[in-house]
Amino acid sequence: MVHGEVNMQTIEGLWMQAKRKLHYQSGTSRTLFTSYLCAFQWRFHHKRHVFRQYLKLISDNYNI
Repeated sequence: MVHGEVNMQTIEGLWMQAKRKLHYQSGTSRTLFTSYLCAFQWRFHHKRHVFRQYLKLISDNYNI
């Protein structure tokens, strides 16, 4: 796959990962589904350095 190119296999694979992750969360609420999906997307995008990115996000939003 060329960098930046999106195809159906990529989309379907990512959707399957999201469904699997959300399936294992007990009590998945329909009203909170969008926030679950956003959290999955953020974690997937920052999967190499999740904790570091999380701390950066906190420090960018809260002056401590």
